[in-house]
Amino acid sequence: GAVGVVLNRPLGERAPDETFVAVDIPTHELAPSDEDVPLSLVLLVDTSGATEPEELELARGLVEHVLQQLAPTDRVALRFGDLVTRAPEGEAAALQPASAEHAERLLGALGSATLGGATDLGTMLRGAASVLEGAPRAAVLYLGDGQPTTGALDATSIRTALSQLRRAPRFFALGLGDDANVDLLRAVMGESSARTVGSRDELSAAVLATL
Repeated sequence: GAVGVVLNRPLGERAPDETFVAVDIPTHELAPSDEDVPLSLVLLVDTSGATEPEELELARGLVEHVLQQLAPTDRVALRFGDLVTRAPEGEAAALQPASAEHAERLLGALGSATLGGATDLGTMLRGAASVLEGAPRAAVLYLGDGQPTTGALDATSIRTALSQLRRAPRFFALGLGDDANVDLLRAVMGESSARTVGSRDELSAAVLATL
């Protein structure tokens, strides 16, 4: 905005002929851009009973690629989801720096994940979003087949559930396997925010197109 600058004023005095010059300072350029703000990311892996072991292996490969793309100043958390959203056993509840040590722990947790339970996609997404409350640049990346079996079953109902969040993060999805309901995921998150991953050959391109 315009900032008034006073010229030729003796210190501590008000002169009748003092001059004001309006200088337009682009203050928006002084604020940090989105790229300057560290990313807070929740990796939400669908571990419900409908998930195939091959899909879980795809999810592990995607998580590994995502972690390689994060900066050390970014923060990340892993969540498993079925009827509820939960942190892996022994993993901190809060976001943690995206360090190499943390990445190794997350990949280890994924390697020992067990599958089971129904799929409540709306509850999963809300639970993942709650981890990010207050983060200025926040995102949830869902990895799963996008096939809810209980709770909110259609895109409108899921969007309604997410609209109740006080400050919703951005949502992205990588639908795993040939049967992934990517149409539902796009209807919930946006046309450009969801895509399908059918094989390990597609992992790197999918991550680069999403982040």
